[in-house]
Amino acid sequence: DRAERWTLRREAYRTLAEARGAIAVSAAELPALARHTEGTDEVAAVLERLVDTTTACAVHLDDTGRLTSRHVEQLTELLEEFERGRGRVGLRAIELTIAV
Repeated sequence: DRAERWTLRREAYRTLAEARGAIAVSAAELPALARHTEGTDEVAAVLERLVDTTTACAVHLDDTGRLTSRHVEQLTELLEEFERGRGRVGLRAIELTIAV
């Protein structure tokens, strides 16, 4: 359902904005916590780019019914970048996959 997908994307952007806010507050106001969250802002940025790319893919899918190889490459690159960042900051594994 197209409307539901747009709602989910808006929620994803809002949640990422909240995460960015929490990261900024911890860095500015909670120095003891900030050293444990170092690098999380980069992970949030990757997640934002992933949501942007997913949105672009969804629009393309709505228009054409399929993804281009470039879309798949972009998603794969972002997922790999996310995994590298996640590993650096010690985040638990999150299942993100591309179904083509």
